[in-house]
Amino acid sequence: MVCYICIFCLILINLASSTDIADHNRRSTSTCPCEDASLCEPIPPAKGKTRLAYSKEPGNWKYYDFTKITEMVLFFDITEIDPEIVCVAHKYNVQLHLRGCFGNETFRNSTKQEKWIQENLKLLTDYHLDGINVDYERPRIAQWEPQLVDFMVELSIRVRSMNSNYQLTYCLPTDPLLHYEMVTIPTVMDYLMIMDYDHVWDIHPNHCFATANQQPMKTIFGLTKYMSLGIPPSKLVVGMPWYGYLYNCDNITSSGLCSLHNCPYINTRQSIIPKIYENYVVNGNYEFIQGWDNETVSPFLTIIPKDNIDSFPRQFWYDNSVSLTRKAEIYKPFQIRGVGVFHVDCLDYTMDQSMVTAYWNFFTVFQD
Repeated sequence: MVCYICIFCLILINLASSTDIADHNRRSTSTCPCEDASLCEPIPPAKGKTRLAYSKEPGNWKYYDFTKITEMVLFFDITEIDPEIVCVAHKYNVQLHLRGCFGNETFRNSTKQEKWIQENLKLLTDYHLDGINVDYERPRIAQWEPQLVDFMVELSIRVRSMNSNYQLTYCLPTDPLLHYEMVTIPTVMDYLMIMDYDHVWDIHPNHCFATANQQPMKTIFGLTKYMSLGIPPSKLVVGMPWYGYLYNCDNITSSGLCSLHNCPYINTRQSIIPKIYENYVVNGNYEFIQGWDNETVSPFLTIIPKDNIDSFPRQFWYDNSVSLTRKAEIYKPFQIRGVGVFHVDCLDYTMDQSMVTAYWNFFTVFQD
């Protein structure tokens, strides 16, 4: 793997002298939507800590607090973008990143690799964006590893030759052993976004109870593993969820635990706070018991039906501004690069504005 790194460094050195020319010539051919045309230029990465947000709804950007973040991944079909978001985000020095998804067939075929790179670099310039967030989530197949590494090295070289302000980042699971090699790929990325959510997927069959979406012990375990592989904490961003999990319970134990009939999926589904309020809180046919779990630093809501309208109780495990802030404070001493949120459209921005503000304020734990 050392040869990959050496080749990559040599190419970057050769490209450095021509970066200014590339920055000037490789600009968008599309019309700038901003009154100030300079806002359509790629902006430099923020200095200091990273505060990353994922957006899934093109029309919600007007509700976002851009003063709290440094980068945003546009996690939707980029052709649906409202061009004005570029003007506003860049005004607040917030980079906008393209979601870079691909399948195994892409990196295993050189022609498809080249097509994917050209198409995504064109999207960067056409929509006045600032980088690519690679989101490759496939099972690990060892014999394909060299091809994926080659693809990422080539992508990194091409992105950086386009504009010195562009960033290239990469999503990874909580446990590094679930992904491909951890030598070259981290080296050619600006940072790694660790997807520290969906920890419910490995509920143990012998302890079949509802639990939190993100659990600090698992997050810290993963961070420690990444750092033991030689990846500096300054390259690690911890992803945190703004959605929760709604469980159907067989029963509620005397200690308040939600006992599940099948582990881990049958009685479990992702849910977001507005839907819980709409379906249960506003409904009026349910009783509620608010709980807090010290081990996972997470709140949960036990939902008990009245008058036998349902055959089972439910439990909703989620994160609020208190749990998010406390968890961020737990991770900060590890000297990580920052935090990310998947995703900021889990909130209903027409609801209680104090709750919306509190969620966005959690980013300030990593504000310089």
